[in-house]
Amino acid sequence: MKRAQHFAGLTALATLLIAVPAFAQMAQPAGDAAMVVWVDPLPGHGSAFEEGVRQHMSNMMEAGETQTWVSFEVIAGDRTGQYVVGTFNHAWADFDQPPPNPAMAGESMADNIVPHVEDFEIQYIWRDTNLGTWAPDEPIAPMYQLIQFDVKPGHMPGFETFVSKIKNAFETMGEGSYSVFRPVLGGQGGQVTISVPRQGFAEFAQDDPQFFENMMRELYGVAETRLLMETMDAAIASERSYLLVFRPDMSMNLPDS
Repeated sequence: MKRAQHFAGLTALATLLIAVPAFAQMAQPAGDAAMVVWVDPLPGHGSAFEEGVRQHMSNMMEAGETQTWVSFEVIAGDRTGQYVVGTFNHAWADFDQPPPNPAMAGESMADNIVPHVEDFEIQYIWRDTNLGTWAPDEPIAPMYQLIQFDVKPGHMPGFETFVSKIKNAFETMGEGSYSVFRPVLGGQGGQVTISVPRQGFAEFAQDDPQFFENMMRELYGVAETRLLMETMDAAIASERSYLLVFRPDMSMNLPDS
């Protein structure tokens, strides 16, 4: 992760100068691109960082910013105590556009956020709608359970086959929604993140440990399900999970707000 003293300059650079040729070569539909920033506040600066983000969001809206930016607090996993700030559902060309007032944006960032940040990481990612069941009209959930997989080299086709089977099963059985995100800039090439919306902790008590395997067996049969599970096991080098809580107070231009 980059050091905090470079935060203001690199953020301005990322906002103003993103023009990567690979974007134009990608065949992703408009609306699947996103930018996320993982932020680690300085020890003891959590409250000051939150207030700084709120002030920065307010400043940006006053300057005429119309993009939706959402913030999440990580409350479980090895990134506990960090925050994720992101903007989603973009065409890649959106990131070529500067904010309404670049000078003010940089000053606001330097005054309100940078003094409270220890480390940060910027990622440009895309939502793989071929593998997920997310729908554009879904509201922002109070929580998101993230499951991040590191896929072994050469095993991505097997992993993608498994996840596509999951998507088909969920759609066939009329089950819930999830998103699949993949990195473009930042992160690791073999990394895939599945994001599952959660309405609260009470949902975890309703989870049936056998639900997933029973659903797969019902649709694909015992033999194919076993083969799919073995393919998945062989493809994964490691996995980790996080729980993120939505922070509307640290967000701006939310839908219906």
